[in-house]
Amino acid sequence: MNDLFEETELSGVCALPVRYSAGASSNSRLVASAHALAEAIEASAEFQTFARLTMEVNEDGEVAQLAHQIRLHHSIYNKAQNGELVARMEALPLMIAYRKAEQDLRALCAEVDRLIGAQAGLSFSQYIRPQGHG
Repeated sequence: MNDLFEETELSGVCALPVRYSAGASSNSRLVASAHALAEAIEASAEFQTFARLTMEVNEDGEVAQLAHQIRLHHSIYNKAQNGELVARMEALPLMIAYRKAEQDLRALCAEVDRLIGAQAGLSFSQYIRPQGHG
């Protein structure tokens, strides 16, 4: 697996640590399976699209300018203008594509969760604490 996760901080996208091995060293088959799953997710079109668009969003000057203005207005409690700026940023074609890719990746992760849960005979995600905003 490449360094994409470290570069874009995407390891918490599915609310699962991508390279988990702490405490699992006694079950090398489980660790190998988790790594294989992480590699399969990383290879998916949904993840690749999300990763590419994340980089594009992070490098886009217009997004950066609007994000800076949003942070500035948030700190001075100008909520009306802040809402307008957020709406302008979310209306950018790049942000629309990014949000769609985000939805698609979340759907993929939900399907992975469903499949793991079906194999384990439980609702897998209810036992996983989301990292960040989940």
